[in-house]
Amino acid sequence: MEDHPKIEKDIPMPIRNGNKKWGWLDKLEVGDSFVVADDSIASVRNAASRRKIKVASRIIKEAPKEFRVWRTG
Repeated sequence: MEDHPKIEKDIPMPIRNGNKKWGWLDKLEVGDSFVVADDSIASVRNAASRRKIKVASRIIKEAPKEFRVWRTG
């Protein structure tokens, strides 16, 4: 009996769950924008950064705080 696992080739790696949640960011074109609440802005920035998508944001409402986020690159 073999003392190691069977080696298999050409098995595709499943997509991580993060792609399901943030995959829509990949559809943004430069100049597109969206609005998010204050509690989501850090997550949006991190997800964009992981995808190498450049974004800029500005506060558009103070209470409760909301941000408009644009894809810039």
